[in-house]
Amino acid sequence: MDVEWFSRGGLFRDMMRLFCLLIVGSVCFGQSKLQWVTQVGGNGQDSVSSMAADRMGNVYVTGTTTSSDLSAVGLPSRVELETLVRYDARGGRFGGTAPVGAYRLALDETDPLTVYSLGDKGLRRSKDGGVSWSELLTNLPFAWVGVKGERLVGYRYDLTRDEVLIHRSEDGGSSWDGGMRFSENRFYAPKLIAGPRGLIAYGGERSFFSSDGGMTWRTERGFRSLAFDPSRPDVIWGTTSLFDLRSDDWGLTWEVGNPRLDPLDKSLVLVGLDGVVYLARESGIYRSGRRGEPFVLVNELGNVDDLAVDTVGGGLYALVGSELLFSDDGFSSTRVIGTRVQSMVEAGGQLYTVNAAAKTGFVAKITGGGEIDWVTYLGRYDGGVRKIAVGPDGAVYVAGPGFAGLPTGPGEEAWGGSLVKISSDGKRIVWARRIPYFGRNVAIAAYEEGVATAATRPVQISKFNSSWTTEIARFDDAGEFRRWEGLSGRYLVSLTAGTDGSLFAVGGSDVCSARPAGAGFRCLANVLGQMDATSSFLRGDELWVAGGANRTNFLSTTDSFPGNRFGPVPDNSKAALARVDVRTGTVGYATLLGGEGSESAVGVAAGGKGSVLVAGKTSSWRFPTRTPLQGPYSFPMGFLTQLTPGRSLDFSTFVGDGRGFEVVGLSSDEEGHAVVAGNSDGGVFVARYELTGSSLPRVDAVMNGATVLATPLVGGTRIRVEGEGFGDDAVVLLGDLALRVVSRTDRAVVAEVPVGLVGSEFRVAVRSGGVTSNAVFMPGGEVALGLYSVDGSGWGQGLIFNEDGTANSARNPARVGSVVQLVGSVVGVELKRAVVCSLEAPVLDGLRVRIPDGAWVPASGDCWINLWGGPGELLSQRGVTVAVRP
Repeated sequence: MDVEWFSRGGLFRDMMRLFCLLIVGSVCFGQSKLQWVTQVGGNGQDSVSSMAADRMGNVYVTGTTTSSDLSAVGLPSRVELETLVRYDARGGRFGGTAPVGAYRLALDETDPLTVYSLGDKGLRRSKDGGVSWSELLTNLPFAWVGVKGERLVGYRYDLTRDEVLIHRSEDGGSSWDGGMRFSENRFYAPKLIAGPRGLIAYGGERSFFSSDGGMTWRTERGFRSLAFDPSRPDVIWGTTSLFDLRSDDWGLTWEVGNPRLDPLDKSLVLVGLDGVVYLARESGIYRSGRRGEPFVLVNELGNVDDLAVDTVGGGLYALVGSELLFSDDGFSSTRVIGTRVQSMVEAGGQLYTVNAAAKTGFVAKITGGGEIDWVTYLGRYDGGVRKIAVGPDGAVYVAGPGFAGLPTGPGEEAWGGSLVKISSDGKRIVWARRIPYFGRNVAIAAYEEGVATAATRPVQISKFNSSWTTEIARFDDAGEFRRWEGLSGRYLVSLTAGTDGSLFAVGGSDVCSARPAGAGFRCLANVLGQMDATSSFLRGDELWVAGGANRTNFLSTTDSFPGNRFGPVPDNSKAALARVDVRTGTVGYATLLGGEGSESAVGVAAGGKGSVLVAGKTSSWRFPTRTPLQGPYSFPMGFLTQLTPGRSLDFSTFVGDGRGFEVVGLSSDEEGHAVVAGNSDGGVFVARYELTGSSLPRVDAVMNGATVLATPLVGGTRIRVEGEGFGDDAVVLLGDLALRVVSRTDRAVVAEVPVGLVGSEFRVAVRSGGVTSNAVFMPGGEVALGLYSVDGSGWGQGLIFNEDGTANSARNPARVGSVVQLVGSVVGVELKRAVVCSLEAPVLDGLRVRIPDGAWVPASGDCWINLWGGPGELLSQRGVTVAVRP
């Protein structure tokens, strides 16, 4: 099929490019491949929370969105984007609203209907109060803009030169000068305002004043808030962390006012049209006269985020949280005139606010071929749909918070949650019912006779003791209530239905079952040991459960997966998988899956030929892979694994692009192929993987030759390609380029990456005996920092030489204070120091390090050793040791 390339301002280009490379590249080598990927999203922020699949291979996802253009063909619903709203104080009414992706607004005081917007679309201008917009700049990401008629001054960071630049425009922003370097290059996140005498940039540790349009600046103290006196152009009021201040000469001299009782107290200042000064603090709003007479508390309104004055009528505005308040009596009283307000700005009697986008629930159906069949909105305001299930007839069941706008049955108060049945075409609510709901812990399962939900909530037993209760509600297919059960002391987060209507609930280390359909639940406490179960599926009489576990106290069975690369940290959480016989309640198989970091499994499903699919999140660069489609492009990242108990992995790959990919759900079709749903930087992606066997030669992992971590490929380093079936003529291919081989065995080839090689991603394969292996796509990088170990594993005894030139080892340790020679891989890194025996030590020429005096040496004599360098705070891999004696 054709893969549609979605791009929202470049947000998803990298992921779609990588996905398309995987689709095209894998076909060439006849390996498991990514068949299709579909993005569900639009002009807002989208996230998926749950997924399900039906017997026909269709996939259903649900979550939250602020997008208004999801091509919805289902149920109508109110969807509100982030909007620009204009309030006319003279008429006391709101004007038109318009979608706007803005994080800053600036107004022309000479023409209050001229609005400038800073946001994702760059700098835009509206001449009609925000109804229509024209783009001015897309390539200069301004932080603030000050406006005075046709003269604009823009402030921006130039990250390439690490400095701040001021740009000026004399024609309303249509053209700009080349920019002038600001007097302080590390002046972060200031506000830039145009006052009656010039420009002021403030908001950090210093403020800057300009009386010539930004040509020259003078430095002042830092201010938290500034306000001008409308009737006296030279008078400025300001607040700092210590004092309230007033200047009568445009900031040349300052008179100290009230000292601050709490330097951390938020403080804002505002001057009304009559010269009366207002201070907003945590304790309330205070008012003073024109000359700063003692301030008097007039309103106990706290946590004020912004203040503004109606420059025509004299009314006052306060932004508290997301509520916009108005006062016409000097804040003695206020009334709410707006909600969900993020920011505000006023000029000429026109107040503009940016209102937050509404989070709305959505449900989408994707066909087995990757096409979006239908999308429907469900819920409004801050609503979201948490879990989804599909019935035998194709009807869709969703559960979520009823108070957020999901429908309920007639006359039912939606104080808890909602269970909604949607017709198979997505166009009709069949019925809606209230269910218990507490937080995010809700589960749902559909079966022949109906649907069940489980909601878990905390219970306070005493002041120092708490527990959990899970409340399970069952309804028949018509939505009639059938049974309710409260399972005290149970933390159950997943429901699975059998074909005979039986139900299984798992969570923590518990497995509970209701067999037959109408029976109550019986629980097997702690049957999963120290496992934290998150998902399950049923195959015959076997309940497969996935989740997480600490490897120090998880009991694996003797036939567990043997190829983990756990590393030196014993207490990291690992992905866990277990099989429970539902007839006997015994665990027949249990294994961990992971690398040197942490893992968690969020989905489990049936694979082909008796295998099991597991998907989740990993922070390990050594996560066990087999014929992977790609390496790790981010940290943490997703993974997808297929394994058969008692054997090695069938397939295992990283999932995601450079922005990371949060796997949310996993399902499979009748052929055992996997469908993964997840989030990447505000976008929802659903991808289908066709999993097949592979022939020899076979590539299972591509890693840095020194660290033996699957890090980006860097020119001038060595890579270690692991797999099977490598003959004496095996060579590593980077695209079509054959690399120089350093060493080879039938299971590993070490090769050199050419110096100066540049690229964002590379296709790595091995050619042996005239046959080319599967290809693995790996990200490219510019820096590498690692140490070699003696056995080539990347941890344990380092490849280190003592001061006399002999190899460092437990039998030949180095003395404290002596210099040792390290062997490492250092590219593009400025070495700063080493960490030896938990103490810092300088790195001498040629990767030589002096073991620091006073180093504490453990009884074993093995000390961890790391290199530390830049750019940034880079560390070589953890786990390499040097043998030391006092």
